[in-house]
Amino acid sequence: MAYMVRRQEVSVLCVDSSTTNLEDLRLMLEPEGFVVLSARGGYECLSQLHRLKPAMILVEATMPQLDGLATCKRIRSAFKDITAPIVLIAEKTAGLTVEAVSAAGGNDLITRPLKADKVITVLDGWSMKVKAVAAS
Repeated sequence: MAYMVRRQEVSVLCVDSSTTNLEDLRLMLEPEGFVVLSARGGYECLSQLHRLKPAMILVEATMPQLDGLATCKRIRSAFKDITAPIVLIAEKTAGLTVEAVSAAGGNDLITRPLKADKVITVLDGWSMKVKAVAAS
């Protein structure tokens, strides 16, 4: 129950071009107490970022038009005041590395297939870091 109280304050912006993937993430995270926001692709994410002010951003790596790494780079270069951790999601076969994510300004990488416990553990870890920085 202590996690639920803490998570209710944590908004996660999920960015994916697939409505099915967005719905899967919502169904995974909302029952755990996260506030789930969504954007259908990188450009929609960029246009909504200041209005939504998420605590964390979860981005699909392989999207048409503006992929996850490009979205991440644009967030970090165009929105200096947005310090939310960015976690990318990629297929294991995509060959994306944590180093590539970091070079783009991202903070972490989760590989598919997504498992709820893994996603929640990663988000909880970043949530604790965000709250620690805010408290200092």
